Amino acid sequence: MVRLIRLTSDTNDGRFINNFDSNIELSSYSQIAFKGCNIDVPSPEITIDGTNGDIRYSSGLGGFVGVGEIDHGVYNIKENIGKLNEEIETTFNNLSNLVGANDRLERRIIGQQWKAGANSDDKYQIQYKTSNNINLLSGEWKKSSDVNVDDTTDPNDLIFKNLDTASTDDAYVVSKHPINKGGFRMLQNVMYIPTTSAGLLGGAVCGISDQNFAKTGDEPELALLDIYLRTGDDITTYFICDGKGEPEEAIVGQTVADDDTFGIIKLGDTYHAVAYDSAGAEKFNVAFDFKPTNWLTDFYGVIILRDDTVVIHEVQSSLDPYSYTGTPPNKFFQSAALNIIGVPLLAKENASADISESLSLFLGFNNPYLQNQNSGSDLIASLGPNQIFTASIELVHTVDSYLIELMNLDLESYDGYTEQRKNILTTIEYNEFFSQILYEPSQYVYLDLNNKQPINLRNISARIVTNTFRTVATEGLNTITIYIKDGPEVSRDRAFIN
Repeated sequence: MVRLIRLTSDTNDGRFINNFDSNIELSSYSQIAFKGCNIDVPSPEITIDGTNGDIRYSSGLGGFVGVGEIDHGVYNIKENIGKLNEEIETTFNNLSNLVGANDRLERRIIGQQWKAGANSDDKYQIQYKTSNNINLLSGEWKKSSDVNVDDTTDPNDLIFKNLDTASTDDAYVVSKHPINKGGFRMLQNVMYIPTTSAGLLGGAVCGISDQNFAKTGDEPELALLDIYLRTGDDITTYFICDGKGEPEEAIVGQTVADDDTFGIIKLGDTYHAVAYDSAGAEKFNVAFDFKPTNWLTDFYGVIILRDDTVVIHEVQSSLDPYSYTGTPPNKFFQSAALNIIGVPLLAKENASADISESLSLFLGFNNPYLQNQNSGSDLIASLGPNQIFTASIELVHTVDSYLIELMNLDLESYDGYTEQRKNILTTIEYNEFFSQILYEPSQYVYLDLNNKQPINLRNISARIVTNTFRTVATEGLNTITIYIKDGPEVSRDRAFIN
């Protein structure tokens, strides 16, 4: 005998508990097969608008309080959670490195980068790492054959010089790792510069590019840099290029001098071209108009020495801590010139960060305040070089596959994930149609029930779970259909009697 049984459920946790008004008699060694299912699963989403899109970051450095806003729209866990992650990352990155009214640009925390998304336990995390300067001897930079490096005096204060007299781009140093997507600093100190106007096309260049020259082996050219700042000679000025392929513009009234420190700093969503004199006084601070089309794009640092009369040293750069293998460096170079400018030591700061209450609940946090997990109920925490804020509940997300598990019938089925015998009736590959799990196998596979004796059932319990046995949220009226047939001994007996 073969029985068709339809299980139904209107719960929100994927459980099917069905009671019947009469017994279902199962003979010894009965078998069971999965026929199909139709299960509605809610697709968690949140609408971000003017009431819940704010992200706040407050720092004890200069009394800074910043407010950013996520792009308005509907964010769905299954369809565009990645976009929401990007918005949270970018908003925090653009906030935590802005400057307060009385807070000098170069004193901000540089190298801090935020990241958002689910961890291996499917709980949402908002975190940041800090990775500041790294010297060019560490192997994280690649230099061309025309660049001479003098490290005999101080390995952390290398001296770079072009061996070629021609004013070309073939003498360069490029970073192997992308720069920080949060606060970024790339500075260099000029020891010697050209003394004649013939060096107008020479000098030193500090720029960034979305091309990874260290990987491709291509030679960086000025035309391939997204933005750059370069020196001229001692009777001219600095030149700035604001966008790939854009014409250079002179920074009027700014003569290059020996012992200047110049380069590019990114704070918030703006890159700045900056220069300081030997005493640390700011010569200029010019904001680039350039804005990446995608703030998650990787950019790489590029230094070009365009003649043999320019020498630079005290180079520093902040790299992307999430692309760095190993422990990122978290100390700034200590040099007389850059200390005068006000390069901070990496230290803990009193800071707090929070998102809206509705967004925090949507992501699984039990309150909107992101804080040091060891700080108790304090909303202001001492945030160190690395910080992770983990949601209290699991993030609901799209899974690779589902399992139908029987709760009160023993099946001859086993699971490699748990390394245990489990009552798995079937596995369903990810095939959601909108917000439904619709599945029917092409052929029915009967599994043996582990019943040596006949049993009488008044109820059947089942559940749908993820491939790691986590609960699946459901809604509406859901169905699972199964076949149960008698065991082979009973079938033979009945054939004999008939």
